[in-house]
Amino acid sequence: MIYAEAVCLTSMLLIGIFSAYTDFSWGTIPNKLILIGLAIGVLCHITLLVLGVAPFYVQWLLCMLIADMFAFGLFWGRLWAAGDAKLFMILFFLVPPRLFDKGDFSNGIIPYIFIFIPALVWILGDSVLRIIRKEPRKKISFNFTSWLMNCLRTIIEVTTMHSLFIMLFPSFVESNAMLSFAIMMAYAYICGSVSAMRHKLTVVLHVLALITIWIIMKWNITVPDFKGYLVLVFVMFIQYIAGLYNYQLIQTSDATKGMIPAMETVLLFQTSRINHLPVDCSEQLTAKMTTEQAEAVKKWGISAKGKSTIWIVRKVPFAFMISFGFITWMLFKLLR
Repeated sequence: MIYAEAVCLTSMLLIGIFSAYTDFSWGTIPNKLILIGLAIGVLCHITLLVLGVAPFYVQWLLCMLIADMFAFGLFWGRLWAAGDAKLFMILFFLVPPRLFDKGDFSNGIIPYIFIFIPALVWILGDSVLRIIRKEPRKKISFNFTSWLMNCLRTIIEVTTMHSLFIMLFPSFVESNAMLSFAIMMAYAYICGSVSAMRHKLTVVLHVLALITIWIIMKWNITVPDFKGYLVLVFVMFIQYIAGLYNYQLIQTSDATKGMIPAMETVLLFQTSRINHLPVDCSEQLTAKMTTEQAEAVKKWGISAKGKSTIWIVRKVPFAFMISFGFITWMLFKLLR
């Protein structure tokens, strides 16, 4: 039993390290690596089931379902690439079930804490370092009043959702505080990123719903812990700081496969007659350049209408963050 669990943890370590390396080097996570992890995990879990670990699997499966749903949400929201989401799922699949406490669903959320706290530190540190170096950046206007109003709108909408959860599922919220907090943060992201959620009518509907809920609950007003609001405002502030360097200016001759050209760069390509230049100006993961497109960009750079530098979307190495988060989480569980 111990040997099977050791194989799971060792495989997690090796797959995490190699995925981080390939993501840094080529911007991709090989599917073969995910399949190897899946095969090893299946063999280990079959062995554990035969050895009598079956009672631990219900809790393990439920936590994995919760964690994978959030991973899919991050992929659907285009915060993670498909490879990042698959890496998260396979690393969670390799977690030995005996490490999970019965009735505790926080294990479906805790790995995200170990992933995103270092990620926020990385992004903030990297952005501050670029500011100190005075690296070129695209001008981004900052309106404090607009930012503050966006924070207030998000807080109102999150409070409404929290009150609805308290009214409908009071015992669940009380016994699963961490999972409830994660759901609220996910809703806060939706409120801040979906334009329809920022519309005045949407905010008014949330206020009316909030008042209705409080009336039904006989004005037994419940709001999220103030620390949750502080976390929300802090994350939105970090998002602004990181946004200063969402783009990176590079030499056109350095264009490579996997880079995502900025919208203004793609628009410059439209006047060129060079074939195979990037045409996707969405700045999303679907706009990653292929080898053929990268070579076309280099040709464009030395053409009459070309430029020596282009803007690309700065990439956060999430494979490293995910791997580091899981390894740290496992060490925390094993050494506590």
